[in-house]
Amino acid sequence: MINTKDKVNFEDLKDVHPNLLVLLVYAYQYARRYELPFTITSIKDRFSGRISKSHEEGRAIDLSVKAWPEFHILRLTKKMNEEFESIGAISKSDGISRACVYHKVEGNAWHFHLQVRATLNLYYKFA
Repeated sequence: MINTKDKVNFEDLKDVHPNLLVLLVYAYQYARRYELPFTITSIKDRFSGRISKSHEEGRAIDLSVKAWPEFHILRLTKKMNEEFESIGAISKSDGISRACVYHKVEGNAWHFHLQVRATLNLYYKFA
């Protein structure tokens, strides 16, 4: 089940970048497979301390990692960044594509920040 933090507008998912939905579903499937809680903590919300407009533009979603073992946090981050390199947002600081960032914004909890680049490079995986 997908949970949301209070004041998160689930309807905002209608206005996000299509590739972001791919990341969200992948993370959700991972959580379900390992029976981990899955809570969206931010979609298009505005908070101070953010360094980009990726949330406002519908290119980022934050997920809680509360009750996630460190093993699964690190594993999902690594898997998503490898699998979705072609659609992950490009970091301004080092030019590296990252679909999943595990970080903390001052005053908030550690969380996953799922993010995609603005271009519409649709994600396809062919066997």
